[in-house]
Amino acid sequence: MPFAPISSSVSIYHALSGKMGSPRLVVVDGSNSDTRSAESLSRTALLAGAFRVLTFDHRGMGQSSMDTTPSHYTMRQYAQDIHDLLAHVQWDDGPIAILAFSFGGMVAQEVAIRWPSAVSSLALCCTSAGGSCGSSAPLHEFAKLSTSGFIYKFQMAADTRNSSWLWSSVALAKSVAASLMPQLRHCDAEVRDVFWDTCRLLQYDARAAHDTSTRLAALANMHILLCGGTKDGICPKANIEAMLAQLQKDGCKNAVAKYFEGSHFFHRESPQPLATISEFLLGSAPL
Repeated sequence: MPFAPISSSVSIYHALSGKMGSPRLVVVDGSNSDTRSAESLSRTALLAGAFRVLTFDHRGMGQSSMDTTPSHYTMRQYAQDIHDLLAHVQWDDGPIAILAFSFGGMVAQEVAIRWPSAVSSLALCCTSAGGSCGSSAPLHEFAKLSTSGFIYKFQMAADTRNSSWLWSSVALAKSVAASLMPQLRHCDAEVRDVFWDTCRLLQYDARAAHDTSTRLAALANMHILLCGGTKDGICPKANIEAMLAQLQKDGCKNAVAKYFEGSHFFHRESPQPLATISEFLLGSAPL
């Protein structure tokens, strides 16, 4: 069964793709993610050509259990979920590579810091270290707005090329919200929606507390690729540069940064980012 029992109240949905014996890769997705989304499925299919890929839904998202206890939503717990999932699929017998996006990159940092011997390489896309290295846009604050307000703030931050005049009409904002909000949820039953929304907000709160800036020395022996979009306002270039500088200061000699034209979702806008990242994780990238 594709469910890992993490606790008495939470089971994590997961899937394995690609050939047995290929390099192991864990994909850690961002906020509101669901492995059933078209973007996730197409990306996994591409990665499965070179890796044995483990994908999963964060607690409270997708097909994983919807535990609505606030204290169960912390960055430490999200990292523990991945650690327990690796044991469940028997991937705890050697180092793995991790490809992570946005919120998932924050969780991946926690995993690598707590269990450094379990991770050989990290590709962190559009993600921040928090603290002195800078934090990503405050989605927990955006979430206090109306649905249209959230969409407006999110889209403005996600792509700095967006012009405010496009959002000057309340009617247009509501129209865009109506079209975009379904992309943030892929629930298979309406009864889950109220719980999904609660879990989404709890995830944002956990994300707000993210700070690994003083603990990056634990990653010193890893190969790390930090990727960003040139027009990303959620995780701006300054955050990535600050994280890179801190990693290098802390003794990581194999950390590099790479920027791609595009928004917070630069990895969806062109096939080049995923190809570059795959080459890096396979150890053959002349970056």
